[in-house]
Amino acid sequence: MSIGRFKRTGFRGDILLACQLTLGFRTVQNRVMGQGISVMIQWEDRFRVGVDIIDIQHITLLSLYNRLQSSINGGECEEALRRTAKDLIDYAKKPLVEEETLLKRYSVTGLEEHLAEHQEFKDYVLGLYVQLSFADEYLLAGEVLEFLEKWLEEHIGQSDKTQAEQLRALGIR
Repeated sequence: MSIGRFKRTGFRGDILLACQLTLGFRTVQNRVMGQGISVMIQWEDRFRVGVDIIDIQHITLLSLYNRLQSSINGGECEEALRRTAKDLIDYAKKPLVEEETLLKRYSVTGLEEHLAEHQEFKDYVLGLYVQLSFADEYLLAGEVLEFLEKWLEEHIGQSDKTQAEQLRALGIR
């Protein structure tokens, strides 16, 4: 499932020339300093899974996406990318582990697959930290944004919702 199409150029300030979101995220599109389109994703009910602790974690992840996007447009990509990589590692260590603990406690169906998706997230963010030393920060930032959009749609929008539905059926809010 593709959530967006990104066209990249070699010009650092023009990393995201165009973005067409194909799955209905409400977006705020602004021209920033003539450097392409900034796409900020807003929290809306469609992301809500109905389990407060998990929703709060997802809002945090969404804010990391928006902060990185904003920093790219403000010309602060390198530092923002390092900060985002650190924050994503922290996210993988705490919120993802808290979610896993909750899902294990209630033995939800599909747990193995869900945990495998979390492991893919953890592997990605650890790899990201390694890439910081040699990759072009603007290209890498674009890849991180694309990864996070895909995570929001595919993991949170589908997998987490399925797991949360089971938790809500058990009275977990």
